[in-house]
Amino acid sequence: MNDKPDRLSLEQIQANFDKSPAISTLGLQVLSLDYEASEIAVKMPMNPSLERVAGTKQFHGGPIASFVDTVGDYAIGMLLGGGVPTINIRIDYLKPAVGDSLTAVARVRRTGRTVTVVDIDVMNEQDQLIAMGRGGIETGGMGENEWRNRRNWTTRSSMCSSTWTGPRACFVTWALP
Repeated sequence: MNDKPDRLSLEQIQANFDKSPAISTLGLQVLSLDYEASEIAVKMPMNPSLERVAGTKQFHGGPIASFVDTVGDYAIGMLLGGGVPTINIRIDYLKPAVGDSLTAVARVRRTGRTVTVVDIDVMNEQDQLIAMGRGGIETGGMGENEWRNRRNWTTRSSMCSSTWTGPRACFVTWALP
């Protein structure tokens, strides 16, 4: 029997953020959830480890990308009882992100048979749009009961290739244990 909930509450998402070694470094704070609108709002406070240049309060693009990915993931994950894998993510940085915090709002735009598309807006403290993201989240066309079993999946095989001049590409197949 699986004890994974059908939906995650604000408190459960916050607990997931806090216990994740990677996500916890961002200091994310869940602000609100709207299940009907498939929308989540999250705040990322500035800390020195997120700065592009020490003392400037300018967020580096890497933490912003992680922020966009995490918030986009939980826009659909909150409805399915947990995080789901990102297939693709695109981020457009529109202006420097300077200040004490950023807020991201993620909205599910389309849920398809196998992929959900999520749009993520990142705003500064003056509510100016500083970055926009779009994520493709793998939902595999499974029902919620099948998603509850997802956390027990393991990697079955991996095929990787690399070239002298190009990046390493890996394709992973997932299977139930």
